Amino acid sequence: MAHKRVLAGTFGELRDGHFHSGDDFKTQFVVGKEILAPADGSVVRVSVSHGGYGKALYLRHPNGYTTVYGHLNGFAPKIDSVVHARQYAKRSYAVNIEIPEGEIPVEKGELVAWSGNTGGSMGPHLHFEVRRTRDNLAMNPLLFGFSVDDHRAPTLNGLYLMNLEGSDSLETRSEPRRIVFEKGREHARVKASGRVAFLVDAYDTMDDAPNHNGVYGIDLYVDGQKAYGMRMDGFYFEHTGLIDRHIAYDYYIRNGVRLVKCYVEPFNRLTLYDTLCTASPILEMTPGSQHEVRIEIRDLAGNVTRRSVTVMGSTSPQEYQPRHTATPTDHSFLVYFDAQRYNRIQYGRFRADFPAGTFYKSLYFDFEPIDSMTFRLHNRSVPLQKPFTVQFDIRHLPLQWQQKAVVARPYPRRDGSVSYGFLGGKVSEGQLTLRTSTPGTFTVALDTIPPSIEKGSWRSGEKLPGRYLRMYIRDGQTGIASFDAYIDGRWVLMEYEYKRRELTLDTQRENIAPGRHTLRLEVTDGVGNRSVFEDVFVR
Repeated sequence: MAHKRVLAGTFGELRDGHFHSGDDFKTQFVVGKEILAPADGSVVRVSVSHGGYGKALYLRHPNGYTTVYGHLNGFAPKIDSVVHARQYAKRSYAVNIEIPEGEIPVEKGELVAWSGNTGGSMGPHLHFEVRRTRDNLAMNPLLFGFSVDDHRAPTLNGLYLMNLEGSDSLETRSEPRRIVFEKGREHARVKASGRVAFLVDAYDTMDDAPNHNGVYGIDLYVDGQKAYGMRMDGFYFEHTGLIDRHIAYDYYIRNGVRLVKCYVEPFNRLTLYDTLCTASPILEMTPGSQHEVRIEIRDLAGNVTRRSVTVMGSTSPQEYQPRHTATPTDHSFLVYFDAQRYNRIQYGRFRADFPAGTFYKSLYFDFEPIDSMTFRLHNRSVPLQKPFTVQFDIRHLPLQWQQKAVVARPYPRRDGSVSYGFLGGKVSEGQLTLRTSTPGTFTVALDTIPPSIEKGSWRSGEKLPGRYLRMYIRDGQTGIASFDAYIDGRWVLMEYEYKRRELTLDTQRENIAPGRHTLRLEVTDGVGNRSVFEDVFVR
């Protein structure tokens, strides 16, 4: 982009269930900024999706790296023509196109796309990634010369000490204890006993932008020796879910704050950590023992924030003791799950299957039947290494209802009513099955309501006010699964902006001739409920 680079988000930022895999460049609150190829290369993939990256472009470069551009508004003509043709061939707005290397070459500085706000974007910006082509390693773009002005040191929101006493093989909960620094001081003294470790809550800011970005690096020194080091240089996409081992996951679920662990837990295969540290980040505190600890939080521009802590061994018991993560009630069952074995819960019409390795550690699992078709499986505070399966036997339902059944989460309202979060699932031979990575409460809900279809600001039988015809579609249950638009019986492409629930027909681009035309729009939801709209317009 030609204008000054300002970031709205940085590589490796901590998100729900994943790390942010690129940098988000601000586009001055507008769409349509020109995106230029940073180096010679070739288009190898183009995708268009309702959510996610929306319109996305992948360029492969001869230096061994691939660059990715997300949330685009549109592609350069030679790329757009390929996308448009594929959309018509598939009769689908959403497409994923693999392009042989060399078929669409690009030169450094060539216009390849325009910035936008498509897909899961929450505002106009460019999502930009650099990946190592040979193994698809996501890498920090700022390591490749995409510099931004940054003269501000990271901000330490809080430094915490957590007791790690308890079994290394049993999932337990221990409340982190915040270390208090007197105003203006960068050193604190704390007492502790047993095995303890540090956690960090920090963010970074840059020039020209007030937003809180992720930090690049964290270092921990114990008695002058390096005990822990982390750098947001790169990670593999298959490891991004390990963010739940990188942070204190249980604390985040309960408090909404992501504390980064200054130690590496078992099963954490992330490539972010210094493997040459000479000291242990876990302190064994006994009466009379003492350690000098230094924490450094840094950004890529070299700005550093430092704090130091004297940890003194205490003879008094810890204020916060580890406890089981289960929250049993008078009607629940506590079941021991061995993390290394296959586990199953079966109760009435409900079954849940947990493959070996679903959990990082063994645990006492809390199971509660709420009614004949509603069951609580523990709680969200335990991170999972693999998905598990829930299954409901729905053969007692009429066949026409079975096809409308989905797994859902019930959310009780204050007025006593219940709303539902529809999760999905597949029905086969009277069994409703869902694969999920999040424990909690599950039930069966029926979606019998078809999608709604509304016209934009055009009138039946009258001339369109411009080149665009807009429609609005919505489904509050299982969501929009597909839509098809026809003009005078011919399938035409309509662009879908799901955040606004808006379908747009560009009559000029789609070669709609002047005159009177009939629009037919068919919309289907996740369980097959279908709505049809038909009307006449004049171009």
